[in-house]
Amino acid sequence: MPIIPLSSLKRGDTAIIASVTERDAKWNRRLEDLGFTPGTVVTTLRRAPFGGPTVYRVRSYELSLRKSEAACIFVNARSADG
Repeated sequence: MPIIPLSSLKRGDTAIIASVTERDAKWNRRLEDLGFTPGTVVTTLRRAPFGGPTVYRVRSYELSLRKSEAACIFVNARSADG
């Protein structure tokens, strides 16, 4: 499976987080606190129009990230059958 940025997933796509690039220590810690850790399943739920934030399901909750923020998270895309 190729590793791609989270920001490139389409609505309804599910993936497994592979890594988070180093933006800065405070930001990386915040992503970790939100559940964006390697091995975690993430699903793209919906996108705001005109390039706005995207809502993702991580663990048991939903949160939104800007495209630039999601581009720092790399995932292994999963097939529709898991």
